[in-house]
Amino acid sequence: MPDASEPPPAVHVRVDDAPSSQPPRRFTRAFAIGRSEGCDLQVLRPKVSRHHAEVVYEEGGWWIVDCNSANGTYLNGERIRRARLEGTCAVQLGHGGPVLTLQVEDAPEAAAPTLVRPDAHTRVHEAPTTPASAALPPPLPPSGAPREPAVPSAGGVPARQRSLDEVAAHYFGDSDEPAGEHTMLIRQAYRVVQQRQQQRWIGIGAAMAILVVLAGGYAVWQQIRANRLEAQLSEVYAGVRALDAEILKIRHFIAERGDASLEEQLEGLQAQRERQIALLEGYVEELGYRRRLTDEERVIHKVARVFNESEFVIPSSFIRRVREEMQTYWLTPSGRHRYEQAIRRAQQEGYPQLIAQTMLKYNLPPEFFYLSMVESDFDNRGAIGPRTRWGIAKGMWQFIPETAANYGLKIGPRQDDPIYDPADERFDPVAATDAAARYLLEIHSQLAGASGLLAMASYNWGERRVVSRMERLFQDIPDEVAERTYWRFYTEYQDRMPEETKKYVVRIFAAAVIGEDPRLFGFDFDNPLAPYLAPSGTPASPAAWTP
Repeated sequence: MPDASEPPPAVHVRVDDAPSSQPPRRFTRAFAIGRSEGCDLQVLRPKVSRHHAEVVYEEGGWWIVDCNSANGTYLNGERIRRARLEGTCAVQLGHGGPVLTLQVEDAPEAAAPTLVRPDAHTRVHEAPTTPASAALPPPLPPSGAPREPAVPSAGGVPARQRSLDEVAAHYFGDSDEPAGEHTMLIRQAYRVVQQRQQQRWIGIGAAMAILVVLAGGYAVWQQIRANRLEAQLSEVYAGVRALDAEILKIRHFIAERGDASLEEQLEGLQAQRERQIALLEGYVEELGYRRRLTDEERVIHKVARVFNESEFVIPSSFIRRVREEMQTYWLTPSGRHRYEQAIRRAQQEGYPQLIAQTMLKYNLPPEFFYLSMVESDFDNRGAIGPRTRWGIAKGMWQFIPETAANYGLKIGPRQDDPIYDPADERFDPVAATDAAARYLLEIHSQLAGASGLLAMASYNWGERRVVSRMERLFQDIPDEVAERTYWRFYTEYQDRMPEETKKYVVRIFAAAVIGEDPRLFGFDFDNPLAPYLAPSGTPASPAAWTP
């Protein structure tokens, strides 16, 4: 048996479809595998359960244990519940699912035992050998001392001169040899007690077996129920995404053609979406996803929902980047000052009301407010970008001349000068915000599949660059609306997407997270958009905005 003080040999794990440049993970303690963010090895693939399997070190070796996964765990092609890992093994998470290669390092050889020899500091004591004939009877007790009570004898030998094992065998063993009446009574009484104890333990064992069966059955039922609910939740979520895409396409058509004849159809789709959202929330509540989240995680998940991304498969790397961006940018002393100043400036100018109502008019998330914040800090007149080959970006939405003109904005005569130009409509908050909303609406409806985060990436990177990569990414996916998510795009292209674009999306997302509950992050004001979000979801007219 290996020394318990020695660490177990390490296990190296590689996902077979991972990039070759990605080194295998190395574990020296038990680890969990699954889709859940809480797993040590998170595998976001079809067929993988939230908590699929565990690898544990027991009985001097590494074992893989299936955690009642929906699609099973296969070791070297055979489905297993629990199996020992030796050498290099192939573990498949579900039939047709991803394959992991696990390699167990060779265990270190046990150290040879150290022999201790007697020397000046150690002594070896040996019991003196005394011949049986030289054995002396025990000394009599001193005069006046109480004598040891007599013990019944058996077989002609006094019991106190016999070993306890011999006495136990004589009175309580299975021997049928003749004995005195007293001894036989003791044997019979002991057998009665034994029978009663056996019956008692049989009853306890049967009760425990029933409890184990019931508990196992309940656990299996719970797992089946959870899998069914998760499948239904995924189906409803896909339906919501499809409805959102259809709503945005109709809204874009109405905005382009000025045709209000489709408004009734639009209202019907929106009512259907509200029913689907209520159903989705019911599944989420029943599964208890959000009950396990911290306050900060709840806000992050809410912002993911706001921008129409699934909150249940957020890459853990994206969440880490959001937290890092908050801590290193928005929540530093200078970052807090910048955030507060931007919000105060926006509130003084009435921008939260203007932007929220305009975005809602086009069925877009009002939280695109934070895109303008990152672009310009809401310093409308001072928001003038550097000179580029596409011209100078100007205004709170940082339009370049060509894009601004495409969305109906009048370009001023000083477009090539890095100065404020009152004749340039890029500096008109109402006109520029409406143009930005229509631009985002087109990206949403034509490219992003209703993903707000993909729309942000397109706004920064250029929609033509994103669309070509999106087409390659989703060319083999039949239901592109349900699958066209920023999470997939981020996972597939994060090595090829410009760092500026990734940081841009994360910065807007982090600003929106803080804006959902500023007091949670140490600010002394509330959500600036909250007063302008109609509970029914019906947008107010942007004409009501007053600077």
